[in-house]
Amino acid sequence: MSGTPRRAQRSDRAREHEVLSPVTGKVIERVPLRSADEIVRAISIPEPVALSRPEVLSFLERLQEGLARRRDRLVEVTMLETGFIRNDSEEIIDAAIEFLEDFELFVQEHVESPRAVRHSYGQESQREMRIAHRPFRCVAAMVPQNASFTLAITIIASALYAGSRIVVRPSLQCAVSAAILAEVIEESGPPTSAVRIVNSLADDFAGACYRAEDVDLIHYIGSNRHA
Repeated sequence: MSGTPRRAQRSDRAREHEVLSPVTGKVIERVPLRSADEIVRAISIPEPVALSRPEVLSFLERLQEGLARRRDRLVEVTMLETGFIRNDSEEIIDAAIEFLEDFELFVQEHVESPRAVRHSYGQESQREMRIAHRPFRCVAAMVPQNASFTLAITIIASALYAGSRIVVRPSLQCAVSAAILAEVIEESGPPTSAVRIVNSLADDFAGACYRAEDVDLIHYIGSNRHA
């Protein structure tokens, strides 16, 4: 006899999420879920490479072009995932694409300037403190259902430009568009191990990020209680 044991079938099914459309009431797609251990392995890098801003901007340009090519598919999926009307769904996708298109111009207009703070213990003191900073090694972000795609794009671009690696866990209701985003990111040739899109249970993601030594910041927006 041949076939898959029932226990293995249940295990495989438990690691998938059925994305149901509020529009049709039907399954849009079954999306694989990452376990906590898989997330830790995906985040952990023995010797991460420093991110250069020219490299990041070049990647974001390729990402913008890749999303523009999949624009129509992303609009259709957004309508099915969210129940939004077509015009609203188009605005969501177009806004994300335009954000990437204008990102380099925006950051060039907001040039960082060094900050100096005078010591507060004496009015006559001429001593100053220079405020320095270093990027977080890795930022983990959980984004809500109502703005999952737009926020994911915004966080990815901002984190990479700041010199941080980024791992994003979208709402599972938006897991299909997240999977498309992950494909486009991979096709766009991101900086080595710099970007991860993870479809997983919220508890698994949070637990993995707490365990991962490289994660310096967990960025949490909205409520994922029922995700």
